[in-house]
Amino acid sequence: MESKVEISVVMSVYNSEKWLKDCISSILSQTFTNFEFIIINDGSNDRSEFIIQSFAYQDKRIKLYNQQNLGLTKSLNKAISLSSGKYIARIDADDISLPDRLKKQYEILESNNEIGLSYTSYFEIDKVGEKIKKVIAISKFEKIKYNLSKGVNNIAHSSVMFRKSIFEMLNGYREKFKKSQDIDLWLRMMKVTSFSSTGDQAYVHIRKHNLSITFNEFDVYLYISVLSYLARENLDYDPLNSSSKDYNIFFKWIEEYLISKKENLKSRKMDQIRFLLHSKCLRPIEIVGVFISVLISKYSYIIIFEKFFGYNFYGQLYKEWKFKFNYT
Repeated sequence: MESKVEISVVMSVYNSEKWLKDCISSILSQTFTNFEFIIINDGSNDRSEFIIQSFAYQDKRIKLYNQQNLGLTKSLNKAISLSSGKYIARIDADDISLPDRLKKQYEILESNNEIGLSYTSYFEIDKVGEKIKKVIAISKFEKIKYNLSKGVNNIAHSSVMFRKSIFEMLNGYREKFKKSQDIDLWLRMMKVTSFSSTGDQAYVHIRKHNLSITFNEFDVYLYISVLSYLARENLDYDPLNSSSKDYNIFFKWIEEYLISKKENLKSRKMDQIRFLLHSKCLRPIEIVGVFISVLISKYSYIIIFEKFFGYNFYGQLYKEWKFKFNYT
């Protein structure tokens, strides 16, 4: 008789052949072994399915589901709906879990029913696996909550393990979010449960590269997640719960507003600054090019000014939304 699965590791894969072997191997090499590994192949047209199948033939803990491309949010909801574990552990196809990750997070969640989510410190790595820097997890839950309310996410999605029961109570990831679905979930989850760090030791490697979903396009959904939170807190109303027609009007307005305030350009410049500070693989001529781009851009100085004086754009966005849609 098979033992009850304690943890369901869930992953969505889309054209991830480059790093997939390392990712899957890292999960199968965990010291905690009582888990299932649910993988959604989200319409990949590279060798991803073949790679996953080759592992699945050798390890029955892998459960592969193929589908047409639906995107990350819907794929994760599907994976979790198919899971049988008490706890859900996330991993992205380009990231790596170190051997004791599941064991450590399982022990934390088992030790205290008041903790609904565990997250870890991690190393950022580049596209070839070289360490860029270590990110120490913030240990104070109140600080995590404060930062999230200001649009700052200190929790790596690939580092979390959470209780499936809480995820289901909150109706999972909201499928209007193509990106920042994790931040939206943390903002809702932090109202009903507490979070706990595993401490200073890194248990995950998070890969930073230009194919990453967090790298390529301006993230309107980050702003929507925070505005949604502020509306719930102050008005007991959520614009994401409006009709499709009203939501589309809201989405168009926020997109146009952000562009009018040059948030897309500031975000791109901030990405360049981070890239310049942390990349180890650039040639000198490339470093010079990025540096000059940052130096001559007025948006670099706007970012520095806002950081220095503690200006928070999200509060202004919320006020403008209330005025525009008559919630004053």
